[in-house]
Amino acid sequence: MQNKSHNGYPCSAVSLTQVFKRHAEIGCIAAALGPKNKVAKYFKKAGVVLPANIPLEEWDPFHDFIVISLGGSQPTTGER
Repeated sequence: MQNKSHNGYPCSAVSLTQVFKRHAEIGCIAAALGPKNKVAKYFKKAGVVLPANIPLEEWDPFHDFIVISLGGSQPTTGER
């Protein structure tokens, strides 16, 4: 039997902190912030990687489009 949260959505043992940590590790947070914005100068100093280890200098609007497109898609568990 699956645990349910107070609003009826399925719960898992993964905490929100773990999710954010994993997203940061694979570069999703940095990509969402925009590697070409004002905070990007701190990315290299902090050792931040971008998705697929794309170098900061090679990040372009096409990569932004992919991040925005995939970020806007709705995840599904396959359940109804």
